[in-house]
Amino acid sequence: MFGETVEDVPDSYLQIENPKKAINVCQEAENLLSLNDETLTKTFAILSQGECFPEPRGETVRTFLEKIKRHLANRIQFP
Repeated sequence: MFGETVEDVPDSYLQIENPKKAINVCQEAENLLSLNDETLTKTFAILSQGECFPEPRGETVRTFLEKIKRHLANRIQFP
């Protein structure tokens, strides 16, 4: 996933993935957001394999995931 803004990231994802996969991403984000901040940050670093850094965009891992989840949910139809 790539993009200049937080909103560009899920948009680029939706260009290459189907909506069912995006629903799974929203559910996974929800699971991650249930973690405390320290565990969330460590888990995110592992899952993103050190390739995604929300901080330069002025975000924490939590706010980044919340925005990604919200944006994807607004773009897809949930069953």
